[in-house]
Amino acid sequence: MVRGLVVVFVYCLVFLALALVAYDSWLGYRGVVLSGVSGAGGVGGGVDFVVFILFDGVSSEVFQRVMDEVGLGVGVFLPRGSSVLPSYSGPARGSILSGAPPAVHGVVSNEGVFRLSVDNLVDEARRRGYVVVNVGDTLVESLFGVEAVPLEGGAGQGVLALEAGRALLRRHLGEGRRVFMWITVDDVDLVGHKAGGLSAEYNATVRNYALLISRFLDEVSDLLPRGLVVVLSDHGFKRGGHHGGGEETVMSTFMYVAGLGVGPGVCGAPFSLVDVAPTVAMLLGWDLPRHSFGRPLVECFGDVGGYASAAERQRRQLTEMLRSRFGTSETNALFTDMWWVRLPLAVVAAAPPVYLLRRAPRGAFVFAALYVGLFTAVYIYAVGVSTFSDIYSFGEVVAGVAEVAAVSSFVAGLAAARTAKNRRDAVALLVYVYLAVVVLGLAAASIFLVPYGPVVTFPNPYWDLAVKYFVALLSAAFSGLIGMPTATAVALAVYKPRA
Repeated sequence: MVRGLVVVFVYCLVFLALALVAYDSWLGYRGVVLSGVSGAGGVGGGVDFVVFILFDGVSSEVFQRVMDEVGLGVGVFLPRGSSVLPSYSGPARGSILSGAPPAVHGVVSNEGVFRLSVDNLVDEARRRGYVVVNVGDTLVESLFGVEAVPLEGGAGQGVLALEAGRALLRRHLGEGRRVFMWITVDDVDLVGHKAGGLSAEYNATVRNYALLISRFLDEVSDLLPRGLVVVLSDHGFKRGGHHGGGEETVMSTFMYVAGLGVGPGVCGAPFSLVDVAPTVAMLLGWDLPRHSFGRPLVECFGDVGGYASAAERQRRQLTEMLRSRFGTSETNALFTDMWWVRLPLAVVAAAPPVYLLRRAPRGAFVFAALYVGLFTAVYIYAVGVSTFSDIYSFGEVVAGVAEVAAVSSFVAGLAAARTAKNRRDAVALLVYVYLAVVVLGLAAASIFLVPYGPVVTFPNPYWDLAVKYFVALLSAAFSGLIGMPTATAVALAVYKPRA
């Protein structure tokens, strides 16, 4: 029994350590360095301004429903956009302005955001002498080194951002400067997190701000022949109010382009956020960002200046660099190298708890199955995390899993006290139960751990599976470190000898 206690405790500490290491490597991931790429493109640059308006958190389907009502009829609407993974704001902004996927530019979360080292449109604007203005976006400030014009957060932020952007655009153009501007409208994102992506509040906020953006375009309509306005979203929302995963409603984005003689209409060509930067570079006549994997959307705007072939050559060059360095050009994958080493290690790791379970009574396995079933039911009800879209705070996930382990183990302790012949048998039964949980936890974690490995590297993992790996580790760890002491204490406290 003592050996069983020790094995459960040690293995659960290892599970917790693996979860913390995985989390830390996710926040610490910094992408890959691809050198020797010369940006292909044109020699244009006579455009006076380019304005990006990020409609944060607006799904394409919702925006489509208000298009006709708000009168956005001066540009081209592209409704079939797809976000990047993870579908968070930081990774999306990095890909929009660089054309590189998150696995390359390195931003795979909204925490610990750092200055991007990949080439991007902001750097190109600086090289061409544009004044770079960032209205109210602290993520863009961190990613691209553009100090944000301070705005009050909360409801109405988007109104202030659009008004400040319009005033700054006219002021700089009036003073003879060329302008590269980024404006972020946050209100829809805030409402989406609170009320969900299918709520009446969310839909109403999208409509209200679509009207405000239409008004913005009307107010700068005299300037549109001199520049470009790009309105786009970075992600949508899940029904429950979050994003980050690969759900269809979460990945749904759009783009709307006006100015520079771009005629009104709708283009149904599918695109990804990595295609935005090369498309804008083509319309402006700028060099392609040197680390862009995207393609200019020639189906919507024509092949201006032969950018399509230039972008394809660059993409092939970059993918060949990845293949030569990492053995793959995939940016997201399940398998990495050394899986053939990790597989026998996982089998060896399972040997001690499996060996100790050889003497477990049949009732222990029944109890283990009941514990896992109860844990799963309580987890689904109280936590319910299966993808990034279910996570608002990782601290909440950790706390939630710990509470589920405590509640499930409290019930297990009561059941052990009712069925065991004596206190010693109750404790022994519980030790076998948690040994079985250790084996199940190792098996669940190995589905990800063996093919991919314990830390985030290139290629990035399938993120939804990575979330399940993290939860499996926490569940097994807290079952042993919190659950087993709870169940044991309850069993010893409530046990009553049978008459």
